Amino acid sequence: MSFFIKPFEHRKEILLALAANNQRTVVCYCAAWCRTCDSYLDAFKDLSEKFPEQVFLWVDIEDEEYLLDDLDVENFPTILIQEAGKNLFFGTMLPYIGHLDRMILNTQDGHVVGSDEGPSPITELLEQASESL
Repeated sequence: MSFFIKPFEHRKEILLALAANNQRTVVCYCAAWCRTCDSYLDAFKDLSEKFPEQVFLWVDIEDEEYLLDDLDVENFPTILIQEAGKNLFFGTMLPYIGHLDRMILNTQDGHVVGSDEGPSPITELLEQASESL
């Protein structure tokens, strides 16, 4: 299982995990003050156990805003699914873990709900943050 809270503190481990799995990432953007996010966290972590080959990141948008690449998040949870730097999905999702489960399965089957919207590749954002130290 690859599940990380506070990605900046674990950036080296995350980059290694991403390199080992074709950079398949599922990111949940939330905020510490959001009660919906509080209730979603355990379900998100449990879902990461179902997909151990993917890297799951829990990103607090106020603590690690650099992982948004200057984008704004207005509703929670906002989900990003990326593979090899390509955004397969980026957007708000109802806080029912079954919806995310189906979205992950759909993107694995080649169904992309992607667009040009969304942050740059997570690997690039983590590397840029490391360089700015």
